[in-house]
Amino acid sequence: MPGDERARVEAAAVKFWDRIAAESETKAKVVQVFKGGNVAVERADHCQG
Repeated sequence: MPGDERARVEAAAVKFWDRIAAESETKAKVVQVFKGGNVAVERADHCQG
């Protein structure tokens, strides 16, 4: 996926997950877990790049 398209998709995903997290405390905790996993993936991508 081209970089500019990836940036748009990632920005939309952040907004989406923030809306889900706002629905309940449990959903907010789940979203935090996902976001933590995404940080790890991003770090790995940068190390390989």
